[in-house]
Amino acid sequence: MRGQLESILDEAYPQLQQIVARNREGSRSTPLMHDHHGDPAIPEDVEVDELLGELIRKYFSQERVRIFGEEPGAPAAYTIEPGRVYFEVDAIDGSKPFSDLGIAYGMVITAYQADRQGVLRLRATAQAGPLGRMSCAPSERIVYIKEAGSPMMHVIERESRGGDISSVASVAARPSRRNTMRALASIETLTVYTVGAGNPSIFPLLLSRLGWVYEPSDTKSWDLVFLVALECAGGVVLDLDGERRSILDELEGLRSLAPEDRYLPGYVAVCEPALVSGVREFLPLIRAAESVSESGSSS
Repeated sequence: MRGQLESILDEAYPQLQQIVARNREGSRSTPLMHDHHGDPAIPEDVEVDELLGELIRKYFSQERVRIFGEEPGAPAAYTIEPGRVYFEVDAIDGSKPFSDLGIAYGMVITAYQADRQGVLRLRATAQAGPLGRMSCAPSERIVYIKEAGSPMMHVIERESRGGDISSVASVAARPSRRNTMRALASIETLTVYTVGAGNPSIFPLLLSRLGWVYEPSDTKSWDLVFLVALECAGGVVLDLDGERRSILDELEGLRSLAPEDRYLPGYVAVCEPALVSGVREFLPLIRAAESVSESGSSS
């Protein structure tokens, strides 16, 4: 199933690039993608969502396929039927290029299959964007990354990556995130990066270019599925108090396909276990700085 998701994204990504180019020329819609916070959907979102739906039905049996996710046109909810395959799609995740890590956007597809009890089991997830293509299947515990412009495929297993604890990123696509960014920037020992979406962060996290990601807000399932790949590659996901989590278990614990039911709490994504104790020491400092920033904003 992982290979089929890769094939879908390989076929879809050139068309996504054309859609993005048209948008930048100002010939398709308003607002432009670089001014768009992601909600509500713009025509480009819907166009790519429809494209991915067509390709999913091309590669998989139409009788067994159900598609849900962020954009209009993807049904809000289905009855979960044993044996059926469900595809969670985020057509353009992070269209606002709010990043100094080179992360702007990505197409994300995750495949679930309902077991006999009607529990959705995550079979594979994949994404493609300007940084390249990534895919993984939890059963393999391996992540495959092909960087843009490179003929090489990185096969990433549970190994030390020499991550830098001083390098942290946070999603900053909305003005409401300013307090978090101020809080992080107030800690002198941190080098802070901004990203427009969480999912593409998997590339610098697994390629030793970023130590961790801090996201304090509740997040939709399709916006944090990259954390499954991080766990497969030996990375660690914490809650905001520093306790370890299993994102795979939490995603498979969601019992509804309706968007309003597919939120998980904020997270801290750490590229490898060696950094966890140090990251935990930063968390109370960040919370204290956030409180100070909020007080200053309200006064």
